[in-house]
Amino acid sequence: MPMTYQDKAHHYGLTSLVLHWVNAILILMVCLSGRQIFNPSSTLSQSESLAVHINVALFAIPLIGIRIFWRAYQGYPMPTKASRLRKGIALYHYFLFGLIIVSYISGLSLASFNLFELLNPTGDILNAENQGLRSHQLVGIIIYFSLLLHIIGASRQILFSKGSASKRMLSLDDDG
Repeated sequence: MPMTYQDKAHHYGLTSLVLHWVNAILILMVCLSGRQIFNPSSTLSQSESLAVHINVALFAIPLIGIRIFWRAYQGYPMPTKASRLRKGIALYHYFLFGLIIVSYISGLSLASFNLFELLNPTGDILNAENQGLRSHQLVGIIIYFSLLLHIIGASRQILFSKGSASKRMLSLDDDG
């Protein structure tokens, strides 16, 4: 099947695929750089990790908005087969998007209170009683584990389910 820019009844188009995978990579980078802030390596300091985290997140925000707009405008391809899990999977995706939005709101609120003031003179983040920072970190941890669950579920579908909708996100033909 030749690739098109728009979704078809049984296939995601190039626009949906690119938006999905670019957003997936950026969100993973935000999660990993966020973890790096609190677990610094020998290559990046906490302040450098924080700068990467903030810049990638700010780059991802408009792309996530574009993806949400595209999905609302374009709709979804038809399901590959009837599934009892279909509504649960849709709710899970809304939950994941909701977590990402909460993360951005909490991150932007931290930035508005000048997160860099939390850095001490050596560039380390103070582990003070900062509820906003803790909340943002907790949401990030939930997103991280939700993404792992998403990857495991999608991998299971791709490897073991005939006619899997997940195969469409890899631009593989449906079997069903």
